[in-house]
Amino acid sequence: MPLTQLTLDAYSLFPYSSLHKDDPRHLLERMRRYVMAFKYGRGDEGTGRDFDEIVDDLARQGWACPAFDGTIALVPVPPVDLPRGGGRPRLEPNWRLAQALAQRLPGAQAVQMWTRTANVGWAEDQAPPTLAEHLASLAPTGARLPACDRVVLVHDLVTRGTEVFACAIALREAGHAGPLAAFVVAQATGRRPGPLQLKSFLVHRIEGAVSRGYPNRHDDDVWCELDAPFKPDDH
Repeated sequence: MPLTQLTLDAYSLFPYSSLHKDDPRHLLERMRRYVMAFKYGRGDEGTGRDFDEIVDDLARQGWACPAFDGTIALVPVPPVDLPRGGGRPRLEPNWRLAQALAQRLPGAQAVQMWTRTANVGWAEDQAPPTLAEHLASLAPTGARLPACDRVVLVHDLVTRGTEVFACAIALREAGHAGPLAAFVVAQATGRRPGPLQLKSFLVHRIEGAVSRGYPNRHDDDVWCELDAPFKPDDH
């Protein structure tokens, strides 16, 4: 039967907010700049970390995510823009993070499943690219998924979740019927974030009809409670 509806659980590390751009000392602005440093493959001035150190830090913070239970195949969401000329090797942050996570997770493998055939980045004066446009831009690399307990998509930032949701649809339409989740560095909070959206380590439910323009994102809970009381292991 053709795929008509899909639900994807996504796990994020940080909130991402543009509300405090004028205050570089604000925690949310420092976090935003850190996420942007990763997304664009550069160092972060606030922490003094270069790109490789940022990738290692994100993998260190993310390895305990519940999505990584069992044997995992880590699949990066490809960049939304086509490579520019010049002959320099392209830096793909999601791929680098997938590789770093694979080094920390026993039995995990990182696999590049797609490249882009068209630019699907968002310009502020235009409507965001739709699910159909994202799907049309994905070209299979010919790589095959290894045997695993779960496929986890790796992505930098979700707003609605269109980019990562399109990749989940592509996996389903290619025949992957097993468990599927997403790990994302940050989640956009919107202009009027509630208390939950301002927390780190959130669980999101991204769902919708495959035929619709965009999915819906729901923020459900935290997957790691930073202020939870310590309970000793008596075993």
